[in-house]
Amino acid sequence: MYYPDMNSPTGLPLKPVAVALLAFLILGSSASARTKASKSVPTEAPKVATSSGISIDAKNIAAGRFKGGEEAVTPKSVRVTTTHTQVVEIVTRNLGTQTEKVTLHWFWVGRYSLSRNWFRKSDGEKTFDLDPKKMETVQAEYGEAEEHVTKNKKGSTYKSGGNMLGWVVVAYNSKKEIVAIKVSDPYLQNFAAEPPAKARNS
Repeated sequence: MYYPDMNSPTGLPLKPVAVALLAFLILGSSASARTKASKSVPTEAPKVATSSGISIDAKNIAAGRFKGGEEAVTPKSVRVTTTHTQVVEIVTRNLGTQTEKVTLHWFWVGRYSLSRNWFRKSDGEKTFDLDPKKMETVQAEYGEAEEHVTKNKKGSTYKSGGNMLGWVVVAYNSKKEIVAIKVSDPYLQNFAAEPPAKARNS
């Protein structure tokens, strides 16, 4: 599971040794999750805390698909690259009666053309305090993926690179509990607690 960066739970400064140990534990656990390739969506649904008044909404506000020209990769073959980009607007609202500390984490997901493994790209994060009946708007910019089509002189073609399929937005409270999830497509919901491995060129 992804855990956002938070301050010391005691509110006191951490000693250098403790900071180093904490960083090792966090990076070590997240690194193993991020390098685990898979062709399937996680089967376990994420647990969402029901005591929070935090809600999120998100929508695409810009999207593009740019097809480049032919590029020679060998004397006998050329490659055409299509770049997919998106910008998502995220609105977080506090419908409760108390100020809450919120950490937003967002990323895009796609699949590699050859292996069909899932990947994630363009991770982003923002932490803020949200008063009751207030909202915070964030623009998550440019989830990007490149898909390649290579063609040889005999007319044979094959695809490589990745195809971007959607995005995931997760809100956490100060206890690192998931309090809200928004995804571009319902079948991506389970990636909220178990994101796919990072894209190779991220």
